[in-house]
Amino acid sequence: MRFIIMGASETPYAHGAFMYEMHFKNDFPSKPPVCSICTTGGGAVRFNPNLYDNGYICLSILGTWRTNTPSENWDPKLSSILQILLSIQACVMSNGVYFNEPGHEHEMGSPHGEAQNNGCSNIIRYCNIKYAMIDMIDNPPPGFEKVIRANFYLKKNVILREVK
Repeated sequence: MRFIIMGASETPYAHGAFMYEMHFKNDFPSKPPVCSICTTGGGAVRFNPNLYDNGYICLSILGTWRTNTPSENWDPKLSSILQILLSIQACVMSNGVYFNEPGHEHEMGSPHGEAQNNGCSNIIRYCNIKYAMIDMIDNPPPGFEKVIRANFYLKKNVILREVK
């Protein structure tokens, strides 16, 4: 399955179109699907500590990161594809880029942590415009051409105001 998540307003990912792929093995739903990010600028950018430039996604619900909080791990009786999509959009593609790196969450609110997060966010904003906006408009993924063009056409005024 291929899907696009549009970055939420007021985040470094704002209005970008991020392509993902999800593969369901024979052991699904006992095990989580395998998910990867395709929007990487051809392997040029790691959009988040959880979104690698080779497409790898590090996320507890996908079983690629283990946490001691059972509700964050895949549970075949409770977990869903919607939960994965929301985790990627709301938890990973958020304002706390730097704080998604394990060990950095304790720096949230500190001058050093906030400066680091601002620096990371600025890089993500630039790459978002370059790869998740301009590249998506110029080279929309097959099958998503109409969705991409309609999205950017309908949001053009908002994007122009926010990107300045």
